[in-house]
Amino acid sequence: LGCFRWQGHEYPGLQPLPWRLLKFVWDAPHRCASFDGMAEAVWLDREADFAGNSLKSAAHDVREFLRRNRIPLSLSASERGRTVKISAVAEKQP
Repeated sequence: LGCFRWQGHEYPGLQPLPWRLLKFVWDAPHRCASFDGMAEAVWLDREADFAGNSLKSAAHDVREFLRRNRIPLSLSASERGRTVKISAVAEKQP
């Protein structure tokens, strides 16, 4: 299981495929990655057809992990733009 570090804290518990997706995008410049190279880095298969449900499922798992751990980030994927990015989420005011 992957362990994400955020502001000095470690958050374990992310399954391998969503963890590789989060790490792939996190390590990309400006936290925005193109689909190029994603199949090999995330699905461990250069020829993988990851668009569609497989990508949606992994992105959903990452978003739920971030939300559950109250990490103010979100991950979004655009099949049209062929990119995946991490962005800050505005924290709710009391």
